[in-house]
Amino acid sequence: MFRKIFGVFAFAVAMLFCSMAFSYGKEFSFRVKIEPPASNQTNKFQVVIDGTKINFNTDKNVWTEWTKIDNEIITVIEKQYPNLYLRKYPLVVHLRFAPYIPGTNISLECEVEGKQYSGQALFSGSGAMTVGILQWEENNTIKMGTMAQYNNKYWARINEAAESIGEIKRPEKLLIIDRFIGGDSDFYNWKQGLDNLSKLGFNAFLMPPDKNLRELMLKTGIQKISWAVYNPPGYAFDFDEKETSDTAIKKWAQNIAKPYVDAGYNVKDMAAFGLSDEPGWYFPSVFKYVNENPKNLERFHSYLKAQGLKPQDFGFKNWNDWDKVKPLGRSVANKELPLRRLYYWTCRFFPYVSNGLFAKSTRALEDAFYPEMPITVNWNFFAGRYYFPGPFAHNPDKTSSDAAMGGHDWLEFGRARGSTCMWTEDWFGDNLAYQWSFYSSKLKSAARKSNVKFGGYVIGATAGEGVTQKMLTLFGHGAKVIKFYVFGPEYNFPGNCWSENPKVIKGIMRAATMAAKAEDYIYPGNPLIPQVAILTPQSSLVWDQKEMEIASGIVDATNTNQNNATTTYMAEVYDLYIALMHANIPVDFIDETDLNDQKIMSNYKLVFITAPNIPAETIKSIQRWIEQGGYLATTYGAITADRYDEPLNSLYSYAGIKIDEAAQPRIVISWNKWKDSGVDTVNNNSGSFKTAWSKGKIISTKKNTEVLAKFSDNTPAVVFSPAGKGGIFHYAFYPGCSYFLSQIESGKTGYNGLPTGFSPEIRQSILLPVKKAGIKPFVSVSEPMIEALPLISEKGIAVTVLNWSGSDKDRVKLDIQCSEKISSVESISSGVIQYNQEKGIVSCEIPLKDVDILLLKK
Repeated sequence: MFRKIFGVFAFAVAMLFCSMAFSYGKEFSFRVKIEPPASNQTNKFQVVIDGTKINFNTDKNVWTEWTKIDNEIITVIEKQYPNLYLRKYPLVVHLRFAPYIPGTNISLECEVEGKQYSGQALFSGSGAMTVGILQWEENNTIKMGTMAQYNNKYWARINEAAESIGEIKRPEKLLIIDRFIGGDSDFYNWKQGLDNLSKLGFNAFLMPPDKNLRELMLKTGIQKISWAVYNPPGYAFDFDEKETSDTAIKKWAQNIAKPYVDAGYNVKDMAAFGLSDEPGWYFPSVFKYVNENPKNLERFHSYLKAQGLKPQDFGFKNWNDWDKVKPLGRSVANKELPLRRLYYWTCRFFPYVSNGLFAKSTRALEDAFYPEMPITVNWNFFAGRYYFPGPFAHNPDKTSSDAAMGGHDWLEFGRARGSTCMWTEDWFGDNLAYQWSFYSSKLKSAARKSNVKFGGYVIGATAGEGVTQKMLTLFGHGAKVIKFYVFGPEYNFPGNCWSENPKVIKGIMRAATMAAKAEDYIYPGNPLIPQVAILTPQSSLVWDQKEMEIASGIVDATNTNQNNATTTYMAEVYDLYIALMHANIPVDFIDETDLNDQKIMSNYKLVFITAPNIPAETIKSIQRWIEQGGYLATTYGAITADRYDEPLNSLYSYAGIKIDEAAQPRIVISWNKWKDSGVDTVNNNSGSFKTAWSKGKIISTKKNTEVLAKFSDNTPAVVFSPAGKGGIFHYAFYPGCSYFLSQIESGKTGYNGLPTGFSPEIRQSILLPVKKAGIKPFVSVSEPMIEALPLISEKGIAVTVLNWSGSDKDRVKLDIQCSEKISSVESISSGVIQYNQEKGIVSCEIPLKDVDILLLKK
């Protein structure tokens, strides 16, 4: 995985760097002696530094003459990968020798600034015969050596950490994967890298299909591997029939599997496979795939027909005018309804087609390897948008009013079984470690659609010791796979690696050991389906910033800050989740399709909706669910327009509530405006608090409506209207955003920079519907801001306890629902602990630092 949106990103950055003048390497000289195995008859070898004028021949078993690498050559080397991106020490120089003879010993001597350095390398037999030599600065002295020699500093850190921790365990089933990037074919380099990384608790490595490297890996006690490609054939769509036919995809998958089998691997050694990294596409350029190919245009028409649509719905006169129906972009978002209707379904069509390609590719990989192999598609649209407006990144149509970016809808992708392991990445620091709870709940909800797994990339470069919380948040939610992105070393993959960040080492070791000790309960454990759900906005996304000819201000791709460069209703989804998490209320995510599925909706007692737009036909389904005992909570402007952005008030009419809150225009929020986002205060039984961004108006309500909070002008701020066996709560503001604003204003943080100043009063206001619905968490915790995640299996219950309060706790009481008799309770951190089991509740107390895992054993 590389930090990019498209492959052109790397090229563009390279061109930028090439135009910049930078220099740090020092002139040096080197000589080598090449000694092939005695049984080999080769007498002469070629010595090359690719891309430079260094290219000469030498006899075997003798030292070459000294070769000078002057500033002219160094300038060329500096502009090659990886130096192009590093732009600092170490300077990386690749020596290549030919022919490639396994077992060849290479002696190396370098002289720089009057000092000589020597090293040895042994050709592993893998790939080209290369030795990486590095030049670096240490204590104001320029040094040189092989990659293996330079890497000793990394291994010293790992061994020092291992000694300080003591016992380090490696899980057997829960996958923790990383990658050593050798950078050359030196046996000593690869052996040391695999040996030392295996000490951290990893149980699988991302490895090429190479027999010799496989043998090195097996000696570490690790057998499982991983691999990844940047994208499947077709990139994101199967519009090219020749490239993406079933036959072509099948052959592609088989061509990936065969080299691994040839290298001695069993297909089941492939523990996880990356199918795609950060997929996305640009509007309007994707239209050409449909407009220029009659078969693809027919697919578009078939999709529209499946929605019950016909040409007349798009403003054409005759039922057979399909040839006139073509994709439309956001330039028609303010025009008449027929055009808006076609624009809407255009936006929904492309994720639908993309889901199909990934599902097809996933099936082919399963056929080539084995069923249910964890196959990942790494998303970097972190809010889960399938569409956001504006000419982001490298969109070629910067001046087009149709400019936008598309991606996958996480839940729809899960329903289509686009992969077998739903996946995303973090790229944030320890202060946002809790964001993995939000991601995990969304991934888990998507995975459940097709009964598949989920996991994620934990980015080592941005983490510290809080990496333990990140990893165990994933496992605690039910993830079975974690990939570390990526050890490196950094000089071989600049901008991506954690080799220069030793702070993560102990945290990785600790998390791996805790997971290993709890694995018998975590791995087979399944999370419970929550009783609370939040609707993932879908129809609303199409209408964001429709008042702008060329949109700007909203970014989802690569944006890890859920409260920046987004709309208030999307930030509200995240902030509501955080408030509920702080109260240890588990949350599911549902989509518009789920609203019409009474079987799915029967799982939930309470649903929060922040989205301004939902399909009009879902209103009756929501009403039916409420009549049967469901509770709905809406926030400012929610459900005020239909999927085509036509006004909609039927739900509030049903509830007997009249509001003055419009779906448009959207508020787009940026980080620097949060401190000035307060608009009023709300008063209720818990106290008073400031509201963020918007204040609505509840004009009237029916007689039996409860007013639960008021604004400063004494008008209703929160109301509850009973209906059937359930009812509707409406917040005439954004309670989630207000909760986040309280943290911004307090500025309080704890260890690892965790935010700790959230308002208890606002949290209690958000919990009003939870209490009304009679929802109690499976695990009750004595203090707020502690998340307790149960996983249920035949052996018992594993409860991962995550402390988001930012401070250690001397005593935390947990009451865990458990109807079956428990024989013992064990804390991974504290050992066997006392407990009491009474009336289906297991009660115990633990001291809590950042994280612990409780095992309730049958």
